[in-house]
Amino acid sequence: MNHLVTIVLALVALASVPAIPKKQTQLDAFTGLNHGKIVGGVEADRNEFPFIVDIRRASHSCAGSIINAEWIVTAAHCALRAPIDYTLVAGDHNIDIVEGTEQTRQVVEIRIHPNYGSTPIPNMDDIAVMKVTPPFEFNDVVQPVVLPGLNFVPTAFATVIGWGVLAQGGGIASSVLMKVDVPHVNDTACNTMYSGDITSTMICYGEPGKDACQGDSGGPIVCGAEKALCGIVSWGHGCAQPGFPGVYTETSWYGEWIRTAITPTAEDPEPVVEVTTCGGRIDASSASIKFNFGSPILYRQRCVWTINTPFNSLRISLQESGLFWDDKIYVTQYSAAGPGL
Repeated sequence: MNHLVTIVLALVALASVPAIPKKQTQLDAFTGLNHGKIVGGVEADRNEFPFIVDIRRASHSCAGSIINAEWIVTAAHCALRAPIDYTLVAGDHNIDIVEGTEQTRQVVEIRIHPNYGSTPIPNMDDIAVMKVTPPFEFNDVVQPVVLPGLNFVPTAFATVIGWGVLAQGGGIASSVLMKVDVPHVNDTACNTMYSGDITSTMICYGEPGKDACQGDSGGPIVCGAEKALCGIVSWGHGCAQPGFPGVYTETSWYGEWIRTAITPTAEDPEPVVEVTTCGGRIDASSASIKFNFGSPILYRQRCVWTINTPFNSLRISLQESGLFWDDKIYVTQYSAAGPGL
């Protein structure tokens, strides 16, 4: 998301912006743990969910959701192999036939949440992002998903979609994209059902007879009219079994991690633009503000620069100024605006 940052400077400064696991297709033989789990649903309308992608390793493996033209988000357990092993297909409905709307892309980079697999709570931080080349071309059938904010409140019902099997142990995955509406199960009740393995970064949806199933791993569960990505298919005991709703990675907890993971970290070696006026708008990844450079700022002079940055943080570095003891540099407004990341 582009961040609109207004800063008031009473000196010359450099304003620079830094380049800031459910696919196991069989049940665990000992625990009945289901990694991946759509049961009790119906066929989705063609291109009803233009953000879903089919993740393939030779054939269908998992699903994911498009974040932007170069990145998708999925479950960490769907991303444990080398990038070369994965192909992503967007704009698909029937994955067994060529429909003419598909965009097939090669994965070139994978970033898995650093805490995945390192905590005593199983399946915690089950999230990863994949980068593709060439970028997706957005049209009527290929679009990015809406990412919810940190304060997003789960809806009473949500829709989970995927190409997974239609019943527990159901063998072959569905050829066409399926969907099912499932009710929210509150954290306390779900945690009791799963003997304490539900954390605040997980969310539960489902009821007997309605659930995701093997092959739906990494795919989206969406909330509300805007189909916000409220969760990622992660894990559960069986498929659509009484007392065991599906467990999803709660996406709203990971907005900052996603933004950081997909943002280039290399800084511009030199400022992209140079500003010499008292105030103005800066639309660049970095800038050198040199208003009245080398001379004292006039008494009570106030300059406001509005900085529209593509990143999630702002760093101001002082190079040289005619500062006096009571001169100040500070942020007077910080707001996020604009669609996407």
